[in-house]
Amino acid sequence: MSSNTTARPSAGTASAGPTTAGPTTAGPTTAGPTTAGPTTAGPTTAGPTTAGPTTAGPTTAGPTTAGPTTAGPTAAGPTTAGPGSAGPDTHLTAQRRGAVSALTFGRTYGTVGIVGIAATLVIFAGLHLLPPTSDISPIRRTISEYALTSSAWAFNLAVLCLAVASVAVLIAAVRRGRVGLVSGGTIAGALWIAGLLTLIGFPKHNWAQGGPSTSGSIHRVASLIAFVALPIAVMLIARRRGASTQPASARWAHWLGVLSLLWFSPLLFAIISAPMTGRPWWQAIALGLVERGLALTEVLALLAAAFLVRSRSDIHRENRENRLAGAEVNA
Repeated sequence: MSSNTTARPSAGTASAGPTTAGPTTAGPTTAGPTTAGPTTAGPTTAGPTTAGPTTAGPTTAGPTTAGPTTAGPTAAGPTTAGPGSAGPDTHLTAQRRGAVSALTFGRTYGTVGIVGIAATLVIFAGLHLLPPTSDISPIRRTISEYALTSSAWAFNLAVLCLAVASVAVLIAAVRRGRVGLVSGGTIAGALWIAGLLTLIGFPKHNWAQGGPSTSGSIHRVASLIAFVALPIAVMLIARRRGASTQPASARWAHWLGVLSLLWFSPLLFAIISAPMTGRPWWQAIALGLVERGLALTEVLALLAAAFLVRSRSDIHRENRENRLAGAEVNA
C-alpha cells in the first residue's frame, strides 16, 4: 500500500505535467512570434521595401518613363509635329516663294522701264542733234518747242515711251512692296504719268501766233505738276521703312530726286525777283538750259528707280528676315 502511493504522484505531477511539454518549449518562444512572424516574412523584406512603391510604383513605370516625358507633350506633342516644326516652316517657304515671284515680276517690269527710258533719251538726243530741230536753242527754248515742228511725232513718241516706262516702274514698285497700292508714291507717280500724257494731248502755245491759248495754259500747268510729282514719287519708292540697309540704286534714286527739286530754285528766284528787276521771269534765267537740266535729272532718277525695283537686294533682306523669324519660332 505504501509503495503504490509514492509512485503515482511522482509520474503525474513532476515529469509529464506542465514543466516539459507545456508552455516553456513548444509554446511561444520557438515557433511563435519571434521566428516566422513579423521579423522574416513580414513587412520588412517582402513588404513595402522591395516590391512596394519604390521599384514598380511611381518611379519606373509611372509618370517618369511612359508618362509625360517620352510619349507625352515633349516628344510627339508640340515640338515634333506641332506648330514648332510644320507650321512656321511651311509659312516661311510660302513667303520665300512669294518673294521670288515678286522679284521675277520686278525684273520684268523694271527691264521694260529701262528700255523705255533709253528710247526716250535716244529720241531726245536725236531731236537736239538732227535737223530740223537742231536749230532750236537749248539755252533759251524749252523742250516742248520740238512739238511745234515737223518732228512733233518724235517728241510725242519720246514722251509716250517715258510714260510707258513710268507705268512699268510704278507697277513693279507696288509689286515689290516699295510703295503701297494707294500711297503717296503711287499718287505722285500717277500725277507724273497723267502730266506726260497731257503734254501730248495739249501742245505748247506758239507765241509767234499771238497771245496765250487754252492748250498752252493746260500744257504749262501739266508740265509743272509732272516735274514736281516725279521727284516725290521716286524718293518715296527709294525709301523703305524698317530696312537697315539700302541698295546703291535706292540712294541714287533718292538723291537724284532731291537734285531734281533743287532745279526749281532758279525758277523760284526768277519769279520772286521779277517785280524788283522788271524783267519777265522766263527771260531772267536760261530757261531752256534749266528745263533740260531738270528733265535730264528726273529721267535719271526714274532710271535709278527702275534698277531698284529689279534688284535682288530686297529678296536677300526678306530671306534674312525669314531666317531670323524661323529661328525665333523654333527657339
